[in-house]
Amino acid sequence: MNLTIRMKLMSLGAIGVVIALGLAFIGYRAIRTYGDASGAATVLVEALRNQQNADMMHDALRADVLRALSITEDGKLDPKDAEETKEGLEEHIHNFKTAMAANARLELPGAIKAGISLVTPKLEAYIQSSQIELERVFKDRRVAKASFPEFQEAFEALEKPMAALSE
Repeated sequence: MNLTIRMKLMSLGAIGVVIALGLAFIGYRAIRTYGDASGAATVLVEALRNQQNADMMHDALRADVLRALSITEDGKLDPKDAEETKEGLEEHIHNFKTAMAANARLELPGAIKAGISLVTPKLEAYIQSSQIELERVFKDRRVAKASFPEFQEAFEALEKPMAALSE
């Protein structure tokens, strides 16, 4: 089987085309895989950012209640301070709910979605507890101080599940 130079060159060209197509396919698959992994990582980073914001708001609600206790300590309440504290609490509640809702909308793994579902009732109870406690402080500080341990329990009940979601 004698191949002419022309046939040899055409065979080499065909082999080159096959190799080029093979490398192109491998490159395409690698880029596609990287893109998929990058998209999933972006979603997880966004979820972590939302969770960190929610965790900060968890602490901020307690800080609002503690601020209310502090500004009423001497028995004199400046209405401006009271209003600022109430507004701060409402803003923090809004931010807390927004961050958790943003995570609930993301395409997250099932275990994370389940964790969010488990935290939601405790979150609502804690938010309600913070609102009630703040109102108590401004109505009767003694009653609020006596009920503060219940509020602290609601805070702590949410603390570990929130931390677990961040991991």
